[in-house]
Amino acid sequence: MAKDLVDMQTFTAEAGKVYYFEARFGMIGGNGGGVVTFGLAPLNENEGKYRVKAWKLATWKTNK
Repeated sequence: MAKDLVDMQTFTAEAGKVYYFEARFGMIGGNGGGVVTFGLAPLNENEGKYRVKAWKLATWKTNK
């Protein structure tokens, strides 16, 4: 079932704090009948900062 192919995370955001997540996409099957999967996992602060700095595709957004 498709709902089994999606990870979900619950957290309470606090003002002034930074949160880092890793998103993973995949495909099971193919030939027009594949199912897209999506995963979301929290990263600790050190890993998150490293990935944002090291990876050109990493992005950040400030909410004002």
